Amino acid sequence: FEKCFRIGGDEFAVIGRYKTLAQIEKALRKFKNHIKEYNSKSNLKLDLAYGYARRENTDISTYELFNKADKEMYRFKRRGKALIKMNA
Repeated sequence: FEKCFRIGGDEFAVIGRYKTLAQIEKALRKFKNHIKEYNSKSNLKLDLAYGYARRENTDISTYELFNKADKEMYRFKRRGKALIKMNA
């Protein structure tokens, strides 16, 4: 259903055929739960920052779709850093 590709360093892209945002969010919850389970058993903790984009029409190129997801990931990272500062 999905294909995962390493695109550099510690960055990966997952391409899937999700028809709805709900399906994307369900897959993300499942992935986050796997990471949480792994972290509960390991001294080496994993962290996740992600962004996603969905092709709703054929007018958007794969490149544009990837850039949209990348921008969402950085927005997610900035929100996370703001939360850490607020809790410090």
